This record gives sequence, C-alpha cells and structure tokens, in this order.
Amino acid sequence: MSVTFNSKSGMIKGDGWELMEPKSECGGRVPKSAWWIGAAAVCLGLLYLLLLVVIIAMLGQYIGPRPRNDTEQLLPVGAEHLPTGIATCHNLTLQCFLLQGKYNTLLESNRQLETKLCSVTKEKDAVQGERDRLQSDRDSLQNQRDVLENERNALHNERDTLRNEQGTVRAELHALQNEQEVLKSERDALQVEQGARKNEEEKLKSERDTLKNENEALQRERDALRVEREVLKSERDTLKRDKSVLQNSQGALENERDALRDQEASLRHERDALRTEQEASQRERDALTKEKDGLQSERDGLRTQRDDLAVERDQLRSLSANLSKELEGLQSRFSKVVESRDGLKEEAQELNRNRTEKLCPTHWVKFKEKCYYIPEKGESKSWKASRRDCKDRGGDLVVVTSKDERDFISTYYDRVWIGLSDLSHEGKWTWVNGDELDFEGFWQKGEPNDHSSNEDCVEQARSGRGWNDMPCSETLSWVCED
Repeated sequence: MSVTFNSKSGMIKGDGWELMEPKSECGGRVPKSAWWIGAAAVCLGLLYLLLLVVIIAMLGQYIGPRPRNDTEQLLPVGAEHLPTGIATCHNLTLQCFLLQGKYNTLLESNRQLETKLCSVTKEKDAVQGERDRLQSDRDSLQNQRDVLENERNALHNERDTLRNEQGTVRAELHALQNEQEVLKSERDALQVEQGARKNEEEKLKSERDTLKNENEALQRERDALRVEREVLKSERDTLKRDKSVLQNSQGALENERDALRDQEASLRHERDALRTEQEASQRERDALTKEKDGLQSERDGLRTQRDDLAVERDQLRSLSANLSKELEGLQSRFSKVVESRDGLKEEAQELNRNRTEKLCPTHWVKFKEKCYYIPEKGESKSWKASRRDCKDRGGDLVVVTSKDERDFISTYYDRVWIGLSDLSHEGKWTWVNGDELDFEGFWQKGEPNDHSSNEDCVEQARSGRGWNDMPCSETLSWVCED
C-alpha cells in the first residue's frame, strides 16, 4: 500500500486508503476527507518525531546567536549555513505544524458534525416510530372498514331475498285477484241469464192464467231467484271487501283465505239451491204430466211450455256443473297457493334458524336470540286487545319460560299482560301458542285464586314478584314476542 501527501492541498492519497474509514458513534459514516486528514496527521506526526530527532542531532553541532526577526525565530542558529537536506527538513517541520493546526480545526468540525448527525438520527428514529404507529392505525381502520363492508353486503343480500319473497307473494296475490275477476264475470253472466229467465216467467204468467198451480210454482221460483240474487249481491260485497283487504296488506292473505272459504260455502249453498230448484222443476213436470190427461185442449201449448222449461232446466244444470268444476279448480289453485305460502314460511324459518345472529324489526328489543316489542309508556289495553296488537305486528303475547325472561320483562313496567290464560278451559292454563303450562310457574303467593270467578288472564307484576290472574277486561301494558 502506497501513501502520498500533497503539501499544497493538504490531502493524502494512496491505494486502499478508503479501507481505513471508520463509522461515527451515532451509526453514520464520517466523511472521507476528515478521516484522510486524521490519518495524514498521524503519519506526519511520526515523520515529525523522526525529523525532530535528526534536527536535534544536527543542531548539536550548530549553535549560534538568536535570529533577528520573527521569521528567523523558527530557524536554529546558523540555519542559513545549513546544507540543503537540513533546509528541506526544516520546511517539512513548518508544514507539519501547519498541518497540525488544520487537523485540530478539522477534528472540532468533525465533532460538531457528529453531534448534529446524532440529533438528526434521533429525530429520524422518532419520525420512523410515529410513521409505524400511523401505519398500524391505518391498518386497523382498514380492517374495521372491511368488516363493516361485509356486514353491509350481508344486509343487502338479506334485503334482496326479502324483496324476492315479497314479489312472489304479490304475484300469487295478483293471480287470486284475477280468479276473483273471472268469478265476477261469471256471476254477471248468471245475472243476465236470471233477467232473461224473469222475462220468460212473465210471459208464462200471461199465458197460463188458468193454471194457478203452475203460477204458484213460478212465483215460488221467482222468490227463490230473488233470494239467490240477494245472496249473489252479498257475495259480490264480500268479494269487494276481500279485494280491498288484499290490496291494503300482504299480511291479510289469511283473511282472504277465510273469505274464499266463506265464498266456497256460499257457492255450495247456491249449488244446493240449484239442486232444490231442479227437484222443484221435476215435481212441476210431474204435475204438468198429470194435468195433461185432464187438459187435452191445452196439451200442445203446455207441452211446448214444458219443453222450454226443460231446456232452461238443462241450461241451469249445465251452469251448475260448470260452477262446481270451477269451484273445484279454484279450491285446487287455492290449495297450491297455501302450499306455496307454507313452503315459503318454512324456508324463511329455516333461513332464520341458519343465521348466526337474529335481526329484530324496528322498535323491537333483542334478548337472548328473541325479539320483544315494548309499547310506549302510558299505553294500556285489555288482554284481547293487547294480543290483537301483537298479531298485527307479526307476533303474539310473550310466553315466559325462564326466570331470566321474567326478570327482563319486569325491567320495563311494573304490570304487564303475558300470553297465559284459561279462557278455553277453566283452571287449565294455556299459552297463546297452544302449549299448556308444564311447570309451577312464577305465581304470587295465593295465586291463581280466580276471584269472583272472573279472572281468566295473567299479568306479571314486578311489585308482587310474580304472576297474578286478572279479569281480561282490565287495561294494562303488554309485551309482544316474535
């Protein structure tokens, strides 16, 4: 390894000099020029000691008067008479002193730079720590955002499923309404036929003034048709009311089913009335046959009238058979609708059972995987009115099966109706879902006592610490569950 020193620039150069670069105390690298100067200073110091020994040895031979000026103070006595090698050594000594001064200055600058570098490094570490903390906060917020987005997507999927179910129910409702329109058109056609039949009856009355028995039969038939017309009118009003109920609420589908059953019963009554009328027509034909033997002159006319009545009777029979077939088709379609609805309900219940977390409707309170409706403070109803309100909300009065559920209900109001009564059978306490009370219950002391034989419904009282039978007409607050 070779090292050279430039006396003019004060720099040291050599092969592999960079291998001597150390690092600062703060972990950073010290500038190369500062360490070059330090290494040069060490080498020059050694050279300085060597020259000093030579100079001292040579000065022992040349001792003279002190120099006359400041420049000559550094020269030994008789230095002007020294040989060239000694003069060169003296110049090197002067450069060594100059380099020593520069070295001290550079060391001070190096210490200041190291101090600043340590400060900057500490600030950098603090900023790096703050950046890591902010990065961690950002990752946490992103995770929370992902969780919320997943929950939102799940709610959107559930909403779409409910909308699809609602669309299916509406389609079925529309099909039932179309069937009602068909029945109405058939009823109108029957009314037109009834009008034509009335005109025919008037004609027969004018032609058969002497036939009193037949006239009385026709009058009875006319009265029966009027009654039938009133039945059809009442049926039409029932259909209108059923249509209004269907349009107002999807939840009234069960009421419409009951109305369709009533309509089916009415159609059956109508069919029975037509059969009765058919039997009356048969009796009338027999009477006309007997009367034919005594009324030979009127036989042809009566025979013509009889044929007309037979044709009308056959038309009525055909109409009755068509109505029966249509009634059976309507019943079959209604059964399919009911089966489809029950299947949808079972599917909805299965979906509710498969969900890990149950969602409660708006204004309902969740407690241990059940949803409860708590009315506003100050609202009170009878037991039956309270149950009707719960059913309108899609639930029923609460069925209390545990002490925790009893304590939960008592936290809202002092006295509330629950879904327990013995209205169906005195002394046999039954819940609103049809289950009998299969445990001792949470009765107050001395209850139930059926005071005045008029206490058939059960309240839960916080102050009484249990259940108490009460008259169903009393007005209290209530609690519903889905």
